Amino acid sequence: MEFLVIIFINVILIALLYPAIKPPNPDGPVGKMIPVTTPDEKNRVAHASGISFIPPPNWGQIRDLGPEKHWLRIAPRGSSKRRDLAVLIIGKVGAYNHEDRLPDRNDLEQFKCVKFQGFPAYERMVVVRKDSFDDPARSDYELYINRHGEWWNVHFLISEEMTELPAMMRKYINMIRFPPKAVEEAEQSMKSEQ
Repeated sequence: MEFLVIIFINVILIALLYPAIKPPNPDGPVGKMIPVTTPDEKNRVAHASGISFIPPPNWGQIRDLGPEKHWLRIAPRGSSKRRDLAVLIIGKVGAYNHEDRLPDRNDLEQFKCVKFQGFPAYERMVVVRKDSFDDPARSDYELYINRHGEWWNVHFLISEEMTELPAMMRKYINMIRFPPKAVEEAEQSMKSEQ
């Protein structure tokens, strides 16, 4: 019995002290789900596909499908042992896979019609899952942009219940730059050859 009490006390001490003594993240500080500082143009990152954006401070888990696919994902830096608490995905509709497509008309009626960088767009933010005992809340912000018939999607997922995109996150999303259309690139190339 005494042996079990000693083991129990050690387990409790380890559980309480580990967060204070665990090694720091080798990649740097953990990123916040919602940035607290405004975007800084000097931190702009250009992806090989032509997408450019300003990552929030300490967001660094970037995943992309290569320069030929207009799709990338970025999340706050953090522990790899837990799920991402926030994720920003930027992509051309259909670039990820065949299921990644524009919502049909009935679905788009649930979105608010807006302008994004001068182009027609649709946006919404919904609570997908409420907080529960074993699963955190999840809210999704979706923005579909029609850039001269070329559709793009910006998707922000966060592990909190919210129905409006936080103002600071909107500032970062507004700083996203999309590549020119392939037709426009071809026309510019032809003009430069003449």
